[in-house]
Amino acid sequence: MADIPSTRSRVQETHSGLRYVVELRVSSTPIDPYSVPQLDIFDAYRLYSEIGRENGCERHALYLGYFKESGTASSVAGYLAAYFDAPRVVHTVPSRSLHLKFTPLKDIGATGTHSVIELTGEPSVPRNCPPKIA
Repeated sequence: MADIPSTRSRVQETHSGLRYVVELRVSSTPIDPYSVPQLDIFDAYRLYSEIGRENGCERHALYLGYFKESGTASSVAGYLAAYFDAPRVVHTVPSRSLHLKFTPLKDIGATGTHSVIELTGEPSVPRNCPPKIA
């Protein structure tokens, strides 16, 4: 008899590819590393550029990720608004676009210590957990 994966494992596999990223910049030309500030937060998350096509035109984008929850990504985007024009949170799934690790080269005098990002709001409740009984 063949093993049939449980519904739970199939659901986890289906949603495992969905993540949130913070889109920092989009351009029709390659993003210059000297235009991107060296920030401590880039040590904590993956900073990458993506080259793709949109409406027949080449598109270069700079992303920071990956986040499981949109709230965390939104907090990070809010922090990065001081350094980028309009960071925004977007869904991402594994794609066939070209992803390149990005190294920012604009020295802004970072200290080498990470800033604290305070998350506001109620923590999310994990799904599929029974309620606590007092």
